[in-house]
Amino acid sequence: MPCPNLYLETGEIQAYAIRRVNPFIGVLQVIETEGGRAISSNGVVWEIELRTERSGMWGSLNKQTKEAV
Repeated sequence: MPCPNLYLETGEIQAYAIRRVNPFIGVLQVIETEGGRAISSNGVVWEIELRTERSGMWGSLNKQTKEAV
């Protein structure tokens, strides 16, 4: 369930968590704005994605990096 939206000078920010189930594999934390989002499964390592102007799709800056265990 998304928390109430926060507003800054740059726009709207949404912060929420997604439960990954069947089988339960944890919670995914998401912080999202109009131009990008950050996703983390542990709150320490974050994947930052930016919305591209050209395709309108999400793209990751650090998708090839391995997450530390």
